[in-house]
Amino acid sequence: MYFIIAIFTSISSLVSLFYAIDACIKTKQVNALYAFARSFSIALLCVTTLFFINHQFLFAMTFLMALVQLIDGFIGLKIKDNLKAYGPFSLAIIGFILLIFI
Repeated sequence: MYFIIAIFTSISSLVSLFYAIDACIKTKQVNALYAFARSFSIALLCVTTLFFINHQFLFAMTFLMALVQLIDGFIGLKIKDNLKAYGPFSLAIIGFILLIFI
C-alpha cells in the first residue's frame, strides 16, 4: 500500500508542477516563477518517497499535497473553471482518504 500512496502523491505533485510550468511559459510573470519554485520543490520531495521508504515522511507529503489540491480546487471555483475545481477536489479527497492507510 505504501507504494500506491507514494505513486498517487507523486503524480498529484507532478500535476501541480505541470500547471506551474505552463504558467511560466504562457505568462512569464514573476509570481508564476515563484509558484514553479515551490511546486518543483514539493514534487522533488514527493518523488523521493518512492526511493526512500519512510511512512511519516509519506504521510506529511500526502497531507501537504491534499491541502494543496484542496486550495487549488477553491481557486478553480473562484475562477469558475469546473475542471480546475473538481479535478483538484477529487485528488484532495483521495489524498485525505489515503492518509488512513499510511
